[in-house]
Amino acid sequence: LSTATSGAVTSTYDAGTGVWSASGPIADVNALLAGVIFTPALNFNASFTIATSVSDGVSPAVTGTKSFTGTAVNDAPAATNLSSAESYTEDTALNLGDIVVTDVDSANVTATLTLSNAAAGALSTATSGAVTSTYNAATGVWSASGAIANVNALLAGVTFNPALNFNGAFTVATSVSDGVAPAVTGTKSFTGTAVDDEATGTLGVTGTAEEGGSLLAGLTGATDADASITSTAYEWQISDNGSTGWSNLSTGATLNLASDQSQVGKYVRVVASTTDALGGTTDFPSSAQVVANVNDAPTATNLSSAESYTEDTALN
Repeated sequence: LSTATSGAVTSTYDAGTGVWSASGPIADVNALLAGVIFTPALNFNASFTIATSVSDGVSPAVTGTKSFTGTAVNDAPAATNLSSAESYTEDTALNLGDIVVTDVDSANVTATLTLSNAAAGALSTATSGAVTSTYNAATGVWSASGAIANVNALLAGVTFNPALNFNGAFTVATSVSDGVAPAVTGTKSFTGTAVDDEATGTLGVTGTAEEGGSLLAGLTGATDADASITSTAYEWQISDNGSTGWSNLSTGATLNLASDQSQVGKYVRVVASTTDALGGTTDFPSSAQVVANVNDAPTATNLSSAESYTEDTALN
């Protein structure tokens, strides 16, 4: 109850006991009574009474009881993190910062999250109690409606799953409504971190892996999600067993194998390496091929050298 001063009289109010009092000349007390105001506690709307008493200090006090009936006013829900910023990494799901909803006079609410760019990705859905969240991929709208505890559980578990190779900036409009008061809203800003993607393509090798033969490597259909491929290099390698101990043999798309026995029985492969406009590299190793032997014709000396002999004498 409010207090004030009229003339020489000042009213008092004890918040601990709930007692208001004014004592003095009748005119001043009447003025204070005329101006007293009841201010309800925040969100209080229940019924209660006020015991009234007027005394001149001699005769018994005249008393009464005033009954108060409250009329409820709908309060808007409150929610945390409606506008908190978020950071995500390309191709990696992000658990959003928890939005926590409270409402002093409504048991049910509707929470809505709307992506500014539906192509950015999707928000996960789930079920809590009797409430199941939904997501419309065409509009980018996530929604959950029902008991506050269940909606809060769904908001705590929602994740943003970026579209493949997407790392752009976008926003999510947030809204919580009890269906009566104006919705409380916010905007969450999302910032993405790019991840270097591997190039894709098909590495082919033509030719025959044999003594004195040649092999030709070619990478076809090469693409890179991050940027255009600016260069492709080839490195030929040799190994004794075809799985470990690879050592570099030559560069370039063509490998000319030795025409002697030095590489026969060993394994060769090629590694194609691409570089994209962002500096990212991708290696494409080919399968290993064993170098086959090629049969060589025998050689001989002095097959046509002239000889001289003496009559009746053997010649070696």
